[in-house]
Amino acid sequence: MSKFVLIHGMSAVLDDSFGKKVKERIRSHDFETIEPKFTFDGDITLENWMAEINKYKIDDGDNYLCHSLGCTFLIKFLFAKKLKANTVINIAGGYFDETQVWPAFPKIKAFVPTQDELDYYKKNVNSSYLIHSDNDHIYSQPYFDSFVEYTGANEIILPNRGHFGRSSGVDDIPEIEAILEKTER
Repeated sequence: MSKFVLIHGMSAVLDDSFGKKVKERIRSHDFETIEPKFTFDGDITLENWMAEINKYKIDDGDNYLCHSLGCTFLIKFLFAKKLKANTVINIAGGYFDETQVWPAFPKIKAFVPTQDELDYYKKNVNSSYLIHSDNDHIYSQPYFDSFVEYTGANEIILPNRGHFGRSSGVDDIPEIEAILEKTER
């Protein structure tokens, strides 16, 4: 059975927002799901997240659904493990460089992808999508533009979804159905 690895952002687990229904959608298309339990908020380090994801059997050609910081983490993970990905669905994932890292979270500088990591992602991901909102309160459009430029992701802009987290009130993303239909099993 093909699988989707679910990677949450820095301050939420996917079940707190759109995750439950999206997981149901993914499973209804005969995909297994794996959801590493990353640390969040003040305990975020790249080392902790790498150690957590390494507990799971992840294979070349797996699929991924990532949210927020999880999107840039995936870029670093694929490069570190020299893995290829079939389909990657990035939700509200903006690219940032070291000058754009929030001062309150200096440890996330380690999540900023290098040019080599970005190039690897672009060459080794079969289908990449960036789904984001027109009113995201974390990332603005230039962050999304950079993400699309550096990763080659297909951009899908949805109205009034905020950052797709708890505070945005989003509990589902039905627009992923079309992507799941096209994803190879």
